[in-house]
Amino acid sequence: YAEWAIQRNNDGIMYRRFKIENNHKIHNEFYPNFKKNFEIDVFKFIEKFIESDESVLVLTGAKGSGKTELIRYIIDQMKTNPTITFDPDIMSYSGFYHDFFTNDSSDLLVIEDADSFLVKREEGNNVMQLFLNLTDGLIANHKKKIIFTTNLPDTKDIDSALLRNGRCFAVVKFDQLIKSEVDNISNILDIVPDYNAKCLADLFAIKNSKFKKNDTYSSFNGSTTFSEKKFGF
Repeated sequence: YAEWAIQRNNDGIMYRRFKIENNHKIHNEFYPNFKKNFEIDVFKFIEKFIESDESVLVLTGAKGSGKTELIRYIIDQMKTNPTITFDPDIMSYSGFYHDFFTNDSSDLLVIEDADSFLVKREEGNNVMQLFLNLTDGLIANHKKKIIFTTNLPDTKDIDSALLRNGRCFAVVKFDQLIKSEVDNISNILDIVPDYNAKCLADLFAIKNSKFKKNDTYSSFNGSTTFSEKKFGF
């Protein structure tokens, strides 16, 4: 299950617990960027991240590229109950991070759509110093991992201190699929390749169309009944 921080009020933070489905296997073909950029497959990459002393992993790319499904797999491999938020007000509240670092059952913090909280401090980002202290300062705990997802187009927009060796394991950029990658993924999904597809979600949409609405594949985008906000792709 995950601890979803949904609202901040005068009493602190309200959390809602929900089950994270992990019904789908990932494949190296779904994530060709790992071989291209890190010269290891996605499974070895995740293994190395979990075993590393670095706390931070940044996933950047367009929606639908498979970032969240990758996070699902990391959660499964870590055997932990992640803490998750989408709320900018909660992201900027120090008490939220205190909750995470004192929660023995949660070793993974997932902050989705964190664009404005990753930019440089000189641009007025007052939360960055908190992130730096949490990930490699006096209160850092390297057993605890933090994954940021962002749609920032250029990693140069991210505060360089967050990305330094010893703090950040890697920045993973999810690029638009090329023809050969569409072919490989389509083969795995047993569908006719559509070269208009730009991301993994586009190809799964074709796969989904072959099944009933409630079939196993229909939940691959990670939709949840708890909110209109989706923890998916």
